Amino acid sequence: MHEHQAHGRDRENKFMVGLDVGSTTVKAVAINPATDEILW
Repeated sequence: MHEHQAHGRDRENKFMVGLDVGSTTVKAVAINPATDEILW
């Protein structure tokens, strides 16, 4: 397992990404798995 620490920050940023790839469009969503908050 690779540990990464960016610019001295000690918190982890984890999120889930969902993709919907269709014939003419691509849709995406980013979700915070701890709170189920939609981030993007």
